[in-house]
Amino acid sequence: MQSHIQKCADAADKHIGSLLEDENEPFTMNVHYYAEYRSKFLGHYKGARLRAKSNVIKNLENSNDTGMMDVINETLSSLAKLGLHSVDASSLATLLPPDPMEPAIGIMADVRAYFQGRELLVSLSFVRIMANAAL
Repeated sequence: MQSHIQKCADAADKHIGSLLEDENEPFTMNVHYYAEYRSKFLGHYKGARLRAKSNVIKNLENSNDTGMMDVINETLSSLAKLGLHSVDASSLATLLPPDPMEPAIGIMADVRAYFQGRELLVSLSFVRIMANAAL
């Protein structure tokens, strides 16, 4: 029984190896679209992460709260007194420490940009791989 299981495992390993050899490294000939989508999704994912993890972004986006707007204006004037004259409210978020998940967010943006507009191709590739795996 053990030898039969080992024989089946070896055959499955060989078949999966041949399927993986058939696949190529991902690439795109539309680098400009990829770069544009990557930038878009990177900004989206970073913004979502910042809003979820920090009250600073929520406070910066809350322009209805006059008390918070006074604090932001006071902060900007203090930074101007220190010599940082080109700072505005939207650039205050750059003062936050770097996100330890930045590499993962970059990977998410890479993958999403690569597959943007290619859902049909991905579906067809998946069907092809599954059809071959069933053999």
